[in-house]
Amino acid sequence: MVKSSMDTRYAKDSVVNHDGIGFPCLALTDLMSFPERFGHILTTRCPYEVQFFRDHYEFCCKVADVNGKTVTVAGLDGDYLRCYCEV
Repeated sequence: MVKSSMDTRYAKDSVVNHDGIGFPCLALTDLMSFPERFGHILTTRCPYEVQFFRDHYEFCCKVADVNGKTVTVAGLDGDYLRCYCEV
């Protein structure tokens, strides 16, 4: 799993749910840095809190085109006032 390095609420290298259960992940500043750092596209396609990544659309298209796979993301498209989010 991949999350934004801006998300440091509970842990830097884990996604933590509201019960305090953590799952290991990679914290990146942007999604397109993944292949640059690790030399390949994710085989597990699950960016978490995708609204924090400005390059999420480009990344998801690239993963889908290269791997021919469905890309699953989790994120918000608005805030608590239902206003469009932009990082």
